Amino acid sequence: MMIVTTTGYIVACIGQFMSDFNNNDAAIMKDILLRNTDNILSWLKEHDILVVDRGFRDSIGVMKALGLEATMPSFLDDRRQFSAEE
Repeated sequence: MMIVTTTGYIVACIGQFMSDFNNNDAAIMKDILLRNTDNILSWLKEHDILVVDRGFRDSIGVMKALGLEATMPSFLDDRRQFSAEE
């Protein structure tokens, strides 16, 4: 699991994780947050915004319970990139 800033800076690389229908992105994220893997909660602050894709939607409840905010960008709908406002 790669933890990357919005500018592309790689903050952490956590894992190896076996990924299947039971152990998907959301389950892995929940595990990382609840076990505080690599002491992740020490460098996340309350109200930090985590930008995730729809594969993480089932972990948003855990993020919110920890005081984090999650946002899921819209789809590009055949465009190459989002506008600055988006």
